[in-house]
Amino acid sequence: MAQGRVFNVYQWSDAFSWVHGRHIVKAGFDLRHIEDNSLNYTDALGAFTFTSVNDFLAGTIASYTQEFGNTYRGYRENYNGLFVQDDWKLRPTLTLNLGLRYEFQGSQIDANHQQSVLDIAGTGKIGQLGSGPLGVFNTQNPLIDAHPALLAPRFGFAWAPTNGSLVLRGGYGVYYDSLIFNGLEAGRTAPPTDYTGTLSSFTGGNTLANLLAGTAPLQTTLAAQAGSFNNVTNLGSVISENPHIRNPYQQQYSLGVEVRLAASVMAELSYVGSRGSALTTYEPINSTLPADRPAPAQALPIRPIVSRSSRRSMPPRMAPGTHASIRASTT
Repeated sequence: MAQGRVFNVYQWSDAFSWVHGRHIVKAGFDLRHIEDNSLNYTDALGAFTFTSVNDFLAGTIASYTQEFGNTYRGYRENYNGLFVQDDWKLRPTLTLNLGLRYEFQGSQIDANHQQSVLDIAGTGKIGQLGSGPLGVFNTQNPLIDAHPALLAPRFGFAWAPTNGSLVLRGGYGVYYDSLIFNGLEAGRTAPPTDYTGTLSSFTGGNTLANLLAGTAPLQTTLAAQAGSFNNVTNLGSVISENPHIRNPYQQQYSLGVEVRLAASVMAELSYVGSRGSALTTYEPINSTLPADRPAPAQALPIRPIVSRSSRRSMPPRMAPGTHASIRASTT
């Protein structure tokens, strides 16, 4: 197993404030260029599975898996944001917080032009082969679409109608998360650049001796096939990210009241809530029936990996934001 990773983030950010009368205006920007250079040859030399120690001693294999192709990738993306906020003291007893954040999710690419993604919504042929209902492999940059208009409004208020003995506070905001490379990294062995072959039957030339020597038909066929769809007979195991994935986002809201009961006693009652949308999931796409797909995740307080839309009525194509997974065996 050979693995390695160099992750670089180049960032430039700044912010400033301006006080004018009843307004305190804040504005700023955050510009990020992200590079993820990695390789992952998990099964490049082959992986044998045995069901027992006796089978291992006898050389009786239960299954065999091997990856073919170049798994070195150089993922790139830009993620930029601008914001402006105004703390406006509208009245002596009422302050408003008004803000807007604009974010630009750049496309995700592979600088080495080795990555492939399966676009379920795409149409076209696989090499010299025909087209079908499960889309087409995209081997050109960008791999993941850009989202140039992510608008995140913010609003808050503080109102003290009785000069401090009673205060009402509330707020609402939308917060986007940037896309990360986990989905692409999981699918680095997608055809036609890479293949993963699996054997569960060891007949013909796919014997233990030939597998160890590297001359088994599985190995010679897929090694020659890596980088193209020439003479393709089986795609092997495919994990792919949806190229139309959406940015996950969260809505946060709160409402509370503070009451002064005595000179040194305060009582407070608040409600704080949040709702996550386009959260992450992995799901098989072998079945294109919406009824057989898992329900979307709801408001999980974790960092997303691959986004999924809550739309589930788009047969036979995969709903926007989902992650694709196909499994097959190469004989």
